[in-house]
Amino acid sequence: MKLKIIRQKGGPKIQEECNRIGGCPVGGAVISGSGNLKAKYVIHAVGPRYGEGDENEKLKNATLNSLKIFEV
Repeated sequence: MKLKIIRQKGGPKIQEECNRIGGCPVGGAVISGSGNLKAKYVIHAVGPRYGEGDENEKLKNATLNSLKIFEV
């Protein structure tokens, strides 16, 4: 789902919470509430941009960090 659609459907609460959380590095992930969405949470993962180098490792880290958010 595109970020624009998430913002439209989830409402401003998601963006407000993201603003409080702050930035996230490439390969990282953070979690926020879901606003008006039917889900409980939204995981925000930052993948690489093509051409910046080491894309496979950065994408792997973004995926693993997204999964680690729910580790017990």
